[in-house]
Amino acid sequence: MRKPQSHTGTIGNPQNPVIDSLAPNRPTKTTPITMVKSDGLDESGVSTNRDQFPEEIRQTEERTNRRRAQPTIQSEVDPKKYYVKDQDVVKGESHLPDFKIDPQDMSPDEIAQTVYDISEDVLRDPETENYLGTLNLREDVVIGLNRPSKPVVVYEDHRIYSEQHQHYITKGQSTR
Repeated sequence: MRKPQSHTGTIGNPQNPVIDSLAPNRPTKTTPITMVKSDGLDESGVSTNRDQFPEEIRQTEERTNRRRAQPTIQSEVDPKKYYVKDQDVVKGESHLPDFKIDPQDMSPDEIAQTVYDISEDVLRDPETENYLGTLNLREDVVIGLNRPSKPVVVYEDHRIYSEQHQHYITKGQSTR
């Protein structure tokens, strides 16, 4: 009798494994950073002691600089989470159509407010589940997933900022 094939593992290219980002055994980014912790952020949103960080961490800070720019707006639902208008606008322009909202006729302020409102609604909903994961297997994040209505919100959670805020990265609709 033939043994049933498993469909977990790889699809297509065996060098490109299928990864379930919500699975308990998902791969996580492990960057040894115990030797350096952020001493705080400067006005541009990067660590004041960034010259002590490995290159990979400095690149993470550069990618996330816009997410931490001033002024920030604190979440009403989770006081550890923050939003920045420029990040909300950039992500709103690309992801509001997922929610059947056309950002073309909206001002930047309206886009940012809509992103904030949707994200806060996801956080507020008792059906939302929170997961720790990685974004593109490079950055540690907190993922809020509401399975019934399918929205997903993502906030940075890099360990060098563990005593500080979790800034909004993006949102979208889950395909699960």
